[in-house]
Amino acid sequence: MKKFILIRYLSAVLLFFPAAFLAAETPVFSCALFFIMALSQCIFIYLERRSIVDLTLLFSASWLSGIALSVLKLSKLQHPWGVKMWAAVGIAYFGLHLMRDLFDHFMKKREKAAEENMEEKAAPLFSEAEARRILEAVGIVLVLGLLSFGLEAVKFRFELPILSKKPHMYSEFHITGVHYFVVSVIFIPMLSFLYLYGRKPKAGTLIFLFIANMAAFVIPVLILSKYQLMITILMPFILLFLTASKKMRRKLYLMLPILIAVLAAVFLFLVLRRHYPKNYLVKLFCFKDPEKPVWFQYIYMYIVNNFENLNLLTENLQSFSFGIRGLFPLFALTGTKFLPAVQQLMTVEQYLTVQELTTVSMIYDAYGDFGLPGVFVLSSLLGIVISYLSVLIRRRRMLGYLLYAQFGIYMLLSFFTTWFSNPTVWFYFIASFVIALYVTRPEKRFRFSLKEVFLPRVEDEGGHS
Repeated sequence: MKKFILIRYLSAVLLFFPAAFLAAETPVFSCALFFIMALSQCIFIYLERRSIVDLTLLFSASWLSGIALSVLKLSKLQHPWGVKMWAAVGIAYFGLHLMRDLFDHFMKKREKAAEENMEEKAAPLFSEAEARRILEAVGIVLVLGLLSFGLEAVKFRFELPILSKKPHMYSEFHITGVHYFVVSVIFIPMLSFLYLYGRKPKAGTLIFLFIANMAAFVIPVLILSKYQLMITILMPFILLFLTASKKMRRKLYLMLPILIAVLAAVFLFLVLRRHYPKNYLVKLFCFKDPEKPVWFQYIYMYIVNNFENLNLLTENLQSFSFGIRGLFPLFALTGTKFLPAVQQLMTVEQYLTVQELTTVSMIYDAYGDFGLPGVFVLSSLLGIVISYLSVLIRRRRMLGYLLYAQFGIYMLLSFFTTWFSNPTVWFYFIASFVIALYVTRPEKRFRFSLKEVFLPRVEDEGGHS
């Protein structure tokens, strides 16, 4: 296995550096090399870990494919990348993989890994008492989500984004603080899956879960949130892949094209419902060949412009912000972002190709805070967390399932935005912890155990909780 891992790293180095060196002169050839690298890395990782939803596999596919498309430079908004930009994307990739592999080795030395008995039969993931509390958690999330959504609807006089003719109503439709609970309905499909796995519920329970899940899917549509709807669909699918038997996985592979088609259709529907003016997107994307289909331009720029914003940052940043960007979730969730002193502190410049295209890649704030060392620290921490989440999954920990599904989205869309300096993401982390703490608390005793949430159960070799 060690030789196999070395081959993976060697092939990555032999493909990454020539592809980066040739990007400016032969972009098509460089693009092909990066796609070959993405495919080969995913194959190597799958052969090692036997999971199509392994977090490093998802990261490799996303990050390297995004770079491959970026080097084509199909838009006038794109420019050749400098040395610092190539160093940043390379450190992010190799740093995450290196720390994941090192921490995997460390964890194997520390504890005997649990056998994944889910391969043989679909046994319930949680006890009956824990399952009952999962249903209670679904009810709590549903009520909070509906009440919060109702407050926002009343405030905006029921001018829902899906009904509004304003192109940017989707970004205006929220109440500070309250909107966190509206988007928390993303937990409902995940929790429903964890409850139903290996269990045959009563008709009443199924009806309740059906209503709750319908609300979880309808709310993102009403507020035209592409991201929220996407993760609401994808996260339970990640858990399904994670817990499926080998026989079931073969069927899931056949379902992937259907899932992609459904996501594409929903994505297109939400974009059309935003009522952009005619030719607005074409002018915004500045394609060298404006005759390219709008849907192609949208998807291409949705991926590559985030790298271009990062490139602008690496080329133009005059001084680092030393943690101010990364601390924004703390300021936002505590409400201190409204204090004049904090607002003055947060006045850091954003480097964007176009003001409307505000999304950036995962490492944007890490570089803005500390430069290349910041990128290495962030990617290293992510590698360690990913390794630990895999341990929690083997031990069937509630927190592991909830966080793994979320990290699956963040790795799959690593090119998109600064996930880990986003207040909503940290709200999701906190909510995951609270849900796990509630579900796993000891029966008939109103006390909570951090050990039950965070620590792997080495005494339970079957992995059943």
